[in-house]
Amino acid sequence: MNFIEKLLEIMNERDISGYQLEKDTGIKQATLGKWKKGSLPTIDKLITLVNYFQVSSDELLGIDIKSNLTENEQELLEQFRKLSDRDQIKFIGRIEEFTKEKGV
Repeated sequence: MNFIEKLLEIMNERDISGYQLEKDTGIKQATLGKWKKGSLPTIDKLITLVNYFQVSSDELLGIDIKSNLTENEQELLEQFRKLSDRDQIKFIGRIEEFTKEKGV
């Protein structure tokens, strides 16, 4: 999935129109139209969208980081994302302790 497809998918999922996006972010509907024709966002616009939608730039650009992960790494990431922020921090601490014990 490319950038504009992903952006439109996110907007659709969150019921955000081009007008609402412009109102909330200052990104003009004309700019959205240029993206639909194949242009890519500038870094400042990409950062605005990432912050607005609270997604990663990889996700917004349609980059599948999971394709670079092993099956075990993917499973670990999926389970990790289910945890609260506090539990994620605890889990990281436990992994650090475990790797120190193993001398890794």
